[in-house]
Amino acid sequence: MATLKSQLKNRISCGVLILCSLFYFGFYSMTQDFQKIQKEKFIVLGNCAMCQERIESIALNLSGVKYASWNVELKILNVIFNQGKTNLQVIQKAIANSGHDTPLVKARDSVYQALPLCCLYQRVDISIHQMPLKK
Repeated sequence: MATLKSQLKNRISCGVLILCSLFYFGFYSMTQDFQKIQKEKFIVLGNCAMCQERIESIALNLSGVKYASWNVELKILNVIFNQGKTNLQVIQKAIANSGHDTPLVKARDSVYQALPLCCLYQRVDISIHQMPLKK
């Protein structure tokens, strides 16, 4: 009987130790992911609500992008993304591939020309704004 109690105690202690370890490593993993979350804002050229829908959906369809909101008047895209899955270069390249110039990547002329007429913005050099805007 005493050995049965001893074995039961050992199994419970082992189970508690395993649960504590799983909790610790799960929490540690969550904090590591949280530390990789980045908020940035940058200029994206466009004109209208159709541009807004295109720009936001392109960004949100990228792996790692959690939030994207483009202000039509200010031409500013706010993004929240996981640095472990993507970066500003990838985000801006995807947006430029849809026809919208960004500070790091200019859209190809043929893609820009294929945009609907209401979306043909005035093309200006925004490469001087390569650094993300202050948060």
